Amino acid sequence: MPPASNSDEVMQKLNRIESMLERQGHMLEHRLDVGPHSYSTHPDSLSQQQPSSLNSSPWTEADASHLDVPDAPPVGTVLMYGNGYERFVPGIATSDADAINELIQSASTPALSTNFPFTDESRASRKALLELLPLFHQCDELKNIFFEVFSPLFHILHDPAFDAEYASFRRTPGEVPLSFLALVFVVLSVSVNALDSDHPFLTDIGLEASPAANIKSLAAKYRSAAMKCLSADEFLWRHNLHTVQALVLLIYAISHSSGPSWSLLGTTFHICVSIGCHIDPSQLGLDPVRSEQRRRCWAGLMLLYTIQNAMLGNLAPMKLTDAATVRNPADLDDEDILLNGTLHRHSNASEPRPPTKMSYILLKFKLYSLASDICQFARTRGSVSGLLELEHRITEEEQEHEARFADGQQLPNYHVAHQLILNNYVHYLRLMLHRPYLQTNRSMSSRGMMLSRDQALQSRAHCTTSAMAILRNHEDLWREHRFKPYRWFVYSLGSFQAFLAASTLIVLLDSGSDDADRTEFIRVLHRCQARFEDMSARSDLCVKAAAILRKLLRTPPTRRDNLEPPLLVHQASSASDESEMCSNRDGHSSVGHAAPMMGYAQPGFGYEGETTKMDTSWFNCPPQMYDLMSLPTEQWLGGPSAMAWDWNGWLDVETPLGPETLVGGPGVMMR
Repeated sequence: MPPASNSDEVMQKLNRIESMLERQGHMLEHRLDVGPHSYSTHPDSLSQQQPSSLNSSPWTEADASHLDVPDAPPVGTVLMYGNGYERFVPGIATSDADAINELIQSASTPALSTNFPFTDESRASRKALLELLPLFHQCDELKNIFFEVFSPLFHILHDPAFDAEYASFRRTPGEVPLSFLALVFVVLSVSVNALDSDHPFLTDIGLEASPAANIKSLAAKYRSAAMKCLSADEFLWRHNLHTVQALVLLIYAISHSSGPSWSLLGTTFHICVSIGCHIDPSQLGLDPVRSEQRRRCWAGLMLLYTIQNAMLGNLAPMKLTDAATVRNPADLDDEDILLNGTLHRHSNASEPRPPTKMSYILLKFKLYSLASDICQFARTRGSVSGLLELEHRITEEEQEHEARFADGQQLPNYHVAHQLILNNYVHYLRLMLHRPYLQTNRSMSSRGMMLSRDQALQSRAHCTTSAMAILRNHEDLWREHRFKPYRWFVYSLGSFQAFLAASTLIVLLDSGSDDADRTEFIRVLHRCQARFEDMSARSDLCVKAAAILRKLLRTPPTRRDNLEPPLLVHQASSASDESEMCSNRDGHSSVGHAAPMMGYAQPGFGYEGETTKMDTSWFNCPPQMYDLMSLPTEQWLGGPSAMAWDWNGWLDVETPLGPETLVGGPGVMMR
């Protein structure tokens, strides 16, 4: 009798699967009927729906992001199986889930005997992974730092949902899913960057000689532990939302420490698709909290993809969002997203809506998209109208930020820090767009259009204003005690932006600013150098930047007889194409030393005004600084690890620019 019973059970399963496949076939026939009235009653169906762009106003999208489409045909379902794993199955209604689950389970057994690439020898045991954690009270402290400092900057997690799962993890750590344990390790790896140099955590756990080395070591240790957890969970074959959250935050952490992580981005993208994060949750019947978690993961992934793709020179020109229907995350705080679907919103439409923890990432996404367009403009040698359009878009973003963060006195401290960081990035984009007009000229290009005198002067003014604003924000973030948790930003990307702003002022000094500007520039540059000196114990970048400014900011030189000053003008002449100025050496785009030239130029742009030779004997800007202005835009965007700026021997070159004696040392390589 048992065999007959088993046979009946198998037949029942097969009948259910057969019935499901028949229904799916009928549904596909209906969806493929493209007659003139096929979708007339379903304006939001997949074939016609225009997904909300991540470039549009984030607050506008918040009001539309939860509109369900009850009449739309089913696009698929998210199945749960095993130990909380998820899989998106397209074209299947939720009622078919049981039959599909049976099909999945039967198709997934027996398991691969080798478990490639996760062999038993390479996989860490759960006990070994738990032993990599710090003490629980230290975990708690780092977790709190993450949610106070980093979560509002990259708001991928739903804080209350994570807290509930973390509390369960504290009670029974041995039963936690490995994907959630990976997420905990990523949170720890990000949080250690915000620790003060004298924090007891570093001395209790760190084994390195300095606080900076301890922070780097611990961050790398916890990132490695996160990957071990994911590998032990066989994340390439089975995954869930925790897997995606851990990977997205891991890429975010890597991008702030080691540069691009392009391959991991691709893996994460495909895992996102496999669990249906590219489909708007309103089409999958998910609750609001789970829906927002998925939207946030997709938005975070697209944010990282956009900036890394731009940094790598538009390596993948296709747009990943073209086939996705997912909407923007709601611009709401976590407490306003309820399981019953009620969303609390700002009630007074006549007043600027205050920022939320989601606002920063939504605004930053628009800036990253703008940065990508600026890189594209530089590569294609766009027109004057294109230049003006990009400047207009930068101004619009700046105005939106001012409106959203208008009441600075009433905002939480993290919002004030966000405003400074966003303002820094806005001015940095403006500097990226206009700084090529400070580039000295090698040859007149017949392929470019002419730039008027007024437009060239305006670009010069934009460079001055933006460079000064970046250095002012850099000083505020460093000096004010309330921003101490954000010094990790000042040590890294903030100082990189400040160094390039300072370099721009140095080129402006060499190009004939009036006496008042010269005095102010020198004062601001000395203050910047002092900050770099103060930060040198925590930042290798600041060590290099301080040494360079220390050498440059010495008293006016006595011009050497054999060194003719470069011929300078107030505005830009055209320069040769970047391809003429760059050579491929050892896999890096390297710019040769600029010959004495005649002004400031964007490749392909010409200047119509008269050339005026200026007396710059009081200051001699080395040609390497002009080289810096001519680097491809992607390298300015990518951070120090992406910049192919060869400083070998730079500090050893005799350039008598001042009274101080520079202590000898190795050259600086900005990579």
